[in-house]
Amino acid sequence: METGARFQEASQLPGAPDAFSRLWTPHRMAYIGGDAKPSSARSQECPFCQSPKESDEDGLIVYRGELVFVVMNLFPYNSGHLLVLPYRHVPQYVDMTPAERQEFGEVTAWAMRVLKRVTSCHGMNLGMNQGEVAGAGIAAHLHQHIVPRWSGDANFFPLIAQTKAIPKLLEQQRKELQEAWFEVSDFSLDVSLAQREITTPQLGQRQTARALITDSAGNLLLVRGRDEGYPDGRECLYTIGGGLEAGESPISALVREIYEETGIRISDNQIGEPIASRDAVLDYLSGPIKQHELFYSLVLDDHIDLTATFGDSGSEKVVWISPKEVEEFAHRGGRVFPSNLLDLLPVSDS
Repeated sequence: METGARFQEASQLPGAPDAFSRLWTPHRMAYIGGDAKPSSARSQECPFCQSPKESDEDGLIVYRGELVFVVMNLFPYNSGHLLVLPYRHVPQYVDMTPAERQEFGEVTAWAMRVLKRVTSCHGMNLGMNQGEVAGAGIAAHLHQHIVPRWSGDANFFPLIAQTKAIPKLLEQQRKELQEAWFEVSDFSLDVSLAQREITTPQLGQRQTARALITDSAGNLLLVRGRDEGYPDGRECLYTIGGGLEAGESPISALVREIYEETGIRISDNQIGEPIASRDAVLDYLSGPIKQHELFYSLVLDDHIDLTATFGDSGSEKVVWISPKEVEEFAHRGGRVFPSNLLDLLPVSDS
């Protein structure tokens, strides 16, 4: 069929044939040509100084702390390649203040947990190149690389072709990491919520108490349903509990919440000290809420049958569910709150 297109045999073109195929990557000229690389060490020309002034999307920002922030690397070595940077335009690690170094380290650890959960990577490379002679692309502004690694990712591409195949778009990866940031908690770090407070000045405040309730067989008592407060409408699993009312302590609020949601009556002295705490920002249709959560452990002697539903829609139900079923629920795309719920389970003596 005549199409008007002209074709020419490769054998008729100049060049010496060999055993290699070619993957043409003209977009890499942005890196080779030094796009976004400042011509001087001044902060006015530094892309890392400019990034926090942009929106999260335009600046490739995953997290904004008080003294440091986290961005996607525009030229990633692997999918999920992150950079941790101080806001101040300083070149060396020793130039940071003690407070900056502390937050720098804590946020680095936080980013590693987020990457592990989101990407299921097998390992990571961490490193800082101090000075151009040491390999720093932008030596005037300190930045630490966090590169996820997988078994077998060091294939022939980077070794022979000097090209990395990146399967996921930067914005897609950035959004996934940012969404997971406040769900992944080490339950010890007092996280700065400056990121969300900068972008949403009218951030609401809420304190909650929640119970990790198990029976003697290790099953969990959780709420299951589609939370209408979330725009995506995905099914959720989350712990029993809720917000403190005026004059309530966390324990008295939790005793009330357990009875209201399950019909189970317990006394204050059945609840010990918190086993964990978390700061999270939850995006409801009514707006984002900054929530401080305290988690308590409660083991019930008997497996109590429950058929309770609650909420205006009746779409949420209190259920007993095994840890394995929780894992399967998450693998099917369900949302589990907190995301590392199973890590909080009491350790069995057996």
